[in-house]
Amino acid sequence: MAFLAKVWVFGDARGMPGLQNAVIDQHIDIFLDAWIRPHTQEITFVWSNTVGNSPLRKLNADICVYSDFVEFTTPKNFPAASWRDMAYTLHANTGLRLRNRHEWRAVDKCKYHVH
Repeated sequence: MAFLAKVWVFGDARGMPGLQNAVIDQHIDIFLDAWIRPHTQEITFVWSNTVGNSPLRKLNADICVYSDFVEFTTPKNFPAASWRDMAYTLHANTGLRLRNRHEWRAVDKCKYHVH
């Protein structure tokens, strides 16, 4: 998924929302198939190369916060800003509950698209 993050940033730099939205859709599909949280390198890349309201940041924060992974180890090397965004997600969503794969499949991908 790190490659997809690079493609998304490429599309962002060149004002290509169609490419960015296709990447988001693919990112979600791969996440659902693999059912693993983003790797530390991907989180670091995303937070180093996107702005605060980035849909790609939002997607990665939501994946880390909402997913009911069987094993979730706290990544010690995530950038500080990513923890802030994840904490905001938690705070903004009282009544937070974890999503399983089935529930993630029902999420509207457009929520993470560039509009």
